[in-house]
Amino acid sequence: MKTAAVLLAAGLGSRFKSSHHKLLADLNGRPVISHALASLMQAGFSDVLVVTGAVDLADELNKVEVEIVNNPDYGRGIASSISVATKWARARGFEALVFGLGDQPRIEPLAWKSIADARA
Repeated sequence: MKTAAVLLAAGLGSRFKSSHHKLLADLNGRPVISHALASLMQAGFSDVLVVTGAVDLADELNKVEVEIVNNPDYGRGIASSISVATKWARARGFEALVFGLGDQPRIEPLAWKSIADARA
């Protein structure tokens, strides 16, 4: 089954009280988003999409080989980002998507892989 991984990273992060966006907040010397992305990449997905929106993540995302799609309607909530990812996937013939959130840096690669394998 042709499966892609999707990292949702479009939201405002308005509940996070800091001068920086939560995805760019420092966690052990690196931005939160870089931890989430590294875990996803270590899971071995050959196709990865990151849905962006409220904040510029190019400096972090350009360090790895991922597709980036901007969600101009990110203010409408997470469903709008899921819709963007689904349209992207359909256009490329994917049969399944594994979704994760850019602000969950502690998800282990095995968790990503286990979810993908459960669907296959």
